[in-house]
Amino acid sequence: MSSLGWILTLNFGYHNKNYETVNLENYSITIPLHSPAEKVFGTSINDIPLWWTEIFEGISNKQGESFTILLGEPVVNQFRLQELEANTKAAFYSIL
Repeated sequence: MSSLGWILTLNFGYHNKNYETVNLENYSITIPLHSPAEKVFGTSINDIPLWWTEIFEGISNKQGESFTILLGEPVVNQFRLQELEANTKAAFYSIL
């Protein structure tokens, strides 16, 4: 956590509805949150449908597991939780 808030950094590509790969460069956003670390962290890995998309399938809170999201009709992506440090770090990597 930085002094400005939690930092979410994404670096991934995704597949559109024709399964063509669309690559994205580093995408970073800083979001200041005024909640206990346990609550923020718990929501970020346990409740993905609440903050990312409701169209979610899989396991997002166990290291090595994966989940799939659908961001509207044209965008499908699958992620694996590669790194997990309780209340500190969760690193999701695109695997689709």
